[in-house]
Amino acid sequence: MSIPEFPYRDHWFRSEILIELASIKKLIEEMPFKQISGEAVQKHRDFYRICMSSIIRAVSNADNNCTRTVIRKRLNKQVNPGQALSSFKKVIETNVPKMTEFSRVYPQGYIVDIRENDDARKVTFDRLVDLVVTSPPYINACDYLRTHQLEMYWLGLLNNDVLANTKRHYIGTRGRKSS
Repeated sequence: MSIPEFPYRDHWFRSEILIELASIKKLIEEMPFKQISGEAVQKHRDFYRICMSSIIRAVSNADNNCTRTVIRKRLNKQVNPGQALSSFKKVIETNVPKMTEFSRVYPQGYIVDIRENDDARKVTFDRLVDLVVTSPPYINACDYLRTHQLEMYWLGLLNNDVLANTKRHYIGTRGRKSS
């Protein structure tokens, strides 16, 4: 069981919660998917990783309702041993039936193309598309990295080098360095 290293980790999480999250992460990575193989296995793991990600803020010491990752002492947030495990169980019990039903009714023949690290201003398509979902820049740009940093650290999507480099390329009024 491996607890990821990241800045102020022990400030953001109680030690019991770190162990619980590491256990969940390990179970997801080692989960046997005997009925499926290849790319489908990764999609199943990704589903469970998203479920894990959805509980991280709630089981951290951070304020659940703030768009920045901060601890507000006046809230006196209580995170109890076992909370990560019970929260993950509840998320799984809610989302597995929903994903099963979605998979059953999902129209066949549709292609879902998730483009990571693309700039929506420069994306081109070689076929007709029905829907494009983007997150546009706003005049008061939301600091998504800061907002979701705990989840990204746990998922292995962020480290300090990535955080600093990405912030230099923000679109909007904050963090963008002129070239």
